[in-house]
Amino acid sequence: MIPWFVDWNAFRSTFEREAEKILGQRVTVAGTADASLLPMPSLVFTDVRVGGTASEPMMKIDRFAVRIELIPLISGTFKVVDMAITRPRLQVTVGADGTPDWLRRTEASKSLDPDAVTLEKVDISDGSIDYRDERTGRAVSLTGINAAVDARSLLGPWKVEGGLVAAMPTIRSASISRQIRPMCRSRFPPKVRSASTTRA
Repeated sequence: MIPWFVDWNAFRSTFEREAEKILGQRVTVAGTADASLLPMPSLVFTDVRVGGTASEPMMKIDRFAVRIELIPLISGTFKVVDMAITRPRLQVTVGADGTPDWLRRTEASKSLDPDAVTLEKVDISDGSIDYRDERTGRAVSLTGINAAVDARSLLGPWKVEGGLVAAMPTIRSASISRQIRPMCRSRFPPKVRSASTTRA
């Protein structure tokens, strides 16, 4: 049983604040917020919106659930035991100057120590990504994203396993499985294995 004096609104505001540090964009929980402390701290939020505007966020998540280890949390370190992200809808836009909008981080996010965040068993289900390059007008849509993600820290190395469907002229569906290190340390992009291809 959870103590009666737990401030449920504090969980919402704390999540929004800490998520902003990680994602680099303002985070708002527009839906419900549920939390429990025992046997392990866990949070469940619905209708989570990241960046952009209220009507056109850079990312919208239908449901976000996470469990965190208690002892590291007390010391200020976030060690995620498992995380489930349901139906994330991500928008990525590269501006005329060549800068992706997600790289324009908020001031609050710059105080985060990337090594203080460990991700384990992050499950993404039914996700999608819409990519648009304002310089060339090129647009790519990735749907049906189902993946498992692990990372020792936000700096990597990252391990991503899963599949997706790409709305591109040459690839109808693909799967991805690779341990990924930070971009600044890796020369090679993740390998994509096409399950069904067609030529333009």
